Amino acid sequence: MVRTSLRELVDRTGPFASVYFDSSHDSEAAARELTARCRSMRERLDRAGASATTLAALDIAFAAGPRSVGRCGRALVADAATVLVDEQLPAPPAAQIVRVSPLPYLLPLLEQRAPQVPHVLVTMDRVGAYIRGVNGHGDVTHTSYGTGRPLRTRHRSPGHRVGPRRAADAAGRDAAEVARQVVEMADRSGAVTIVLTGECAARTALRAAIEARSRLTGRTPVAAARTHSRRIVELDAAGRTPAGTDTECGTAVDEVLADSADRWRREVLARYATAADRADGAATGGLPETTAALRDTAVAQLFVDSAALDDREVLTGAAPTEVATDAADLRDVARARRADEAVPVAAIAGDSDIVPVSGELSLPDGVGALLRR
Repeated sequence: MVRTSLRELVDRTGPFASVYFDSSHDSEAAARELTARCRSMRERLDRAGASATTLAALDIAFAAGPRSVGRCGRALVADAATVLVDEQLPAPPAAQIVRVSPLPYLLPLLEQRAPQVPHVLVTMDRVGAYIRGVNGHGDVTHTSYGTGRPLRTRHRSPGHRVGPRRAADAAGRDAAEVARQVVEMADRSGAVTIVLTGECAARTALRAAIEARSRLTGRTPVAAARTHSRRIVELDAAGRTPAGTDTECGTAVDEVLADSADRWRREVLARYATAADRADGAATGGLPETTAALRDTAVAQLFVDSAALDDREVLTGAAPTEVATDAADLRDVARARRADEAVPVAAIAGDSDIVPVSGELSLPDGVGALLRR
């Protein structure tokens, strides 16, 4: 799997080839059918103007792709010479998609990726803490290795000469330093969940330090993270696993994050449905209003219904966030682009969460947004 962060991807220079196709292996003829499918897609890319270097990169990806089992799909996004995204999808796309365009087409990928929630994962042991921040697109945005020295707790061997007060003070200082890093990382990424794993004593000390720091700074574990409640979840798992090698721990973390993502999605959908009926400026809808908010990087969550958005076009300028429906709103020469490409790119460039929907909300022009306060 190749997975360039979406933020890095939207800063790359086009044109891009975006391909979504059925890669199922559920019959005796599946391998032969997939080969024919890849050959047909290559011909379509060539006719659409893909460069020789782009085609060469995709040829390698087609040939070296993972062997699929059962029904599934595959997403490939490449620039002039490099495959930037190569991901297996949980289901085949409803229809094969082959595009060559100035912007990457990311909406089908976002629709099929498992729901993500901004979070911070902290794994504790006696030598410190591994801290990882992840944004709402599932991209790792920050990593840290805690104090860089053994993380002390109150537990000491009977013969240890350090007094209990000094030991408690040292443990408190270490936990407070890790808590500072965790809270700062959570604030930067807009994390709605902090997951603590590892040794029980160190984990408990850290949770207390995070809660104490939240009280001192005016935040609490349920304070607003962007516009959402933040919670702390503790899991029993021993040892640091920065690469996610502990299967049992990884599964437990995935379950917590899946539950958090489901809660978060239901929360933002309900908030938009309520705010859209009010005139307090908390939400907006339709391409003119939503693109204006994207230009101001004022969008917290962008809602996109691809079926309703359909083949609409918008205008773009030089910067990824420069998107509008009226050329007068752009500083640079306006270029017509597909809205289903330009609007998600602008949201990613502006650090907005993207929430694909399919009929759950009534969105003028297929787009709407909750705004940052």
